[in-house]
Amino acid sequence: MERLLSTFLLIRPLNCLMAMAGVYIGAQMTWLQPEYYPTIVSMVAVFFICGAGNIFNDLADIEADRINHPNRVLVRAKLSKQYVIRLGIALNLLGLILAGLVNLFVFLLAVIATVLLFWYNLGAKRIIVLGNLIIALLAGLLFMTGGVAVDWSMALHLPGPLIGAVLAFFFHLVREIIKDCQDIEGDFQNYVKTLPQIIGLQRAVMISMSLFFVMVLFSYIPIIWGWYGFWLS
Repeated sequence: MERLLSTFLLIRPLNCLMAMAGVYIGAQMTWLQPEYYPTIVSMVAVFFICGAGNIFNDLADIEADRINHPNRVLVRAKLSKQYVIRLGIALNLLGLILAGLVNLFVFLLAVIATVLLFWYNLGAKRIIVLGNLIIALLAGLLFMTGGVAVDWSMALHLPGPLIGAVLAFFFHLVREIIKDCQDIEGDFQNYVKTLPQIIGLQRAVMISMSLFFVMVLFSYIPIIWGWYGFWLS
């Protein structure tokens, strides 16, 4: 029972459910009425790929997490490394298989997401800003996955999931910079170069707030152009 609970916590199901929600919203943002099968299968595929990404992220960050997140499952040695690696590979393969059962475009986005996650965990996260950009891009891809699950050509039309993708990109870029501010001590001791280390906490927070302001401004464009109804009546 303890092993099952530790496995459950390791994949961070809340994060995976939020990723599924992004896919669902992206599907709903297309011009067509989404069908149940491609949308649901894509959501489950994303859940598995996200869970695998979380597993490999914890494996890569285990030393930094001893300082930043001492309650993480791997830090407390609740599961063997061999079991965790096998679980991550299995979840990733399941996610790719399910994505392939939807259509070619969902499969390609799943492959891109998998490659980005492995690149991130194998070293990109240690490169200033690059890791933040990868996570922000992955967040945007969730909405596009939902869109192409419905219809790839309609997914590229405005208004559509592209709007959600852009907003998610900015939101998660801000979030990642703030997280780097919180984890600055553990990252420094494990030779992970982050923006707050290079320019200082105050400037990093200012940059994140500026990006957040840009995101807020962008969010008004669909309203002003009347894509979701008129903003003045």
